[in-house]
Amino acid sequence: MRMARVSTTVAALAGALFSVIAVASAQMPEPIVAGERIGTPELVAKACAEGQVVFYTSNSDTESRAITANFEKQFPCVKVLTVSAVTGRLVERVLSEEQAGKTQADVLAINDLLAIDE
Repeated sequence: MRMARVSTTVAALAGALFSVIAVASAQMPEPIVAGERIGTPELVAKACAEGQVVFYTSNSDTESRAITANFEKQFPCVKVLTVSAVTGRLVERVLSEEQAGKTQADVLAINDLLAIDE
């Protein structure tokens, strides 16, 4: 009798766990923006678990805010931490972080691609 209760309890717990996973998966945003797939559901799940993306940009404040607002609307489980600077300063920062083995940026958006070659 005790074994039957344990089996029933284990089955109930497993069912509850699968229900939670199913609900969490159903609430996870789709990695589709403007009709284009930009990632995988697994990537979105990992990003939501981390909860933050670091965005380095040399775009104007208006452009950066629009990008951030649209991203956070599409993926409300991820907050965007924006670091704005002119392209040269961002390139210097990224290179310094890379040399130190402590890269902070998840996304880099710069306007002057020639600065990367220098």
